[in-house]
Amino acid sequence: NGLIAGVLVLKMHGHAITNIVDNSCSAECTPFLIDADGVIVHHPDPRYRYRSLTSLAPEQATLIESERRFGDNKVESLDLLELARQIEKHREGGNADYVSTVDALEKITGFASLSALKWVVVISEPKVEFSRPLIRLYNSGLLSALLIGATFSLIGLAFAQIFLRPLRRLTAAAAAVKRVAISSMRS
Repeated sequence: NGLIAGVLVLKMHGHAITNIVDNSCSAECTPFLIDADGVIVHHPDPRYRYRSLTSLAPEQATLIESERRFGDNKVESLDLLELARQIEKHREGGNADYVSTVDALEKITGFASLSALKWVVVISEPKVEFSRPLIRLYNSGLLSALLIGATFSLIGLAFAQIFLRPLRRLTAAAAAVKRVAISSMRS
């Protein structure tokens, strides 16, 4: 009948989720959680908590402030437009390359949705760090190819010498016969 029957006060502790997120990657990467409004609710660096990826709509910002959802903190934008666009486009999960407006680094980010909370778990890493194992793999492959090429070149030279030895002997014998024939013709 639409009447309020009571009030439920629920105190949620996000420590369980944040502990899992914080322990999910190495020291080079940065894990963070984004709520359904696009506001970072957890970040290892407190300066980025309660900031949005992009500017919030005025009515959304007013609602968040009136609810005092993040205490006295005013939700400011980090202007991470490309990251926000990719998260919105692939809501269930995906990855994105973007240049961070915070530290001006190229970053590679993986993200996945937490359907129960409508939050998004994001793990971001500088592209340099992400690429380091690939570059090591490429360099070791290149070194292996060079070593294999050098080895087979040496084997090829050895075989060439083996095959050329009888030809050199034949050439030397033909030259000797020619010299004998020329000297016998002179005498």
